[in-house]
Amino acid sequence: MKVGALGASIFVSRMSGTARIAPVIALNGFARRLSATGTASLAVLLVFFCALAYWQVFRTDLAGDDRNPRVLSAFHDPGRGSILDRDGNILAETLGDGTRQYYDASTAHLVGYLDPRFGSQGIELAFHDVLSGAVPSGWAGALSAEFDRSRPKGSDVVLTIAPDVQAAAAIALGARSGAVVALDPRNGEVLAMVSVPTYDPGALAIHGDGLFADATSPLLNRATQGLYPLVPLLRR
Repeated sequence: MKVGALGASIFVSRMSGTARIAPVIALNGFARRLSATGTASLAVLLVFFCALAYWQVFRTDLAGDDRNPRVLSAFHDPGRGSILDRDGNILAETLGDGTRQYYDASTAHLVGYLDPRFGSQGIELAFHDVLSGAVPSGWAGALSAEFDRSRPKGSDVVLTIAPDVQAAAAIALGARSGAVVALDPRNGEVLAMVSVPTYDPGALAIHGDGLFADATSPLLNRATQGLYPLVPLLRR
């Protein structure tokens, strides 16, 4: 009985010891797997944030790269704002298919052009952020731009050009090479700006190479970029 009892006690002790050790081994294995998973997750996050910092901080040049789809899509943005004269006449607007349409050849150098191959010039370049909606107005616009990731709608740009003065300047200059600028002496507003020879900004994609190679330099804005000798304005 004693031996049996002793044997029984030893058996029970061993069984209870096994029952105690097995959960400990299982917990240790789970902890190791959990630790390995956590380490791997931290490594992946570290790689992700390093890559994010590289592309967002050190490669900011890609924002203006011609191969960037975002840059290319900006040249065919249906939401781009229009350019108008002081009377509300449209000088440039974007049609529903994203095509930029220009209406007055006499304002070609002032309004400029927008082309995915040749870039932009004139008002199209100077007020690009306003026309494209890249610059939000006010706190509401800033919050909307932060949380709403849809393409923003651009704003219109109204020039001080007076259509009657612009037309008169274009007629007076005719086909002669040169420029005419009319200013309001009271406030310095530009009422007219004409440069000849002129071109069609909407046809730049077709005739761009020829325009850049043309010896008469039709793309040159002679009102702002031409160099002319000074002459006396008043004569006795």
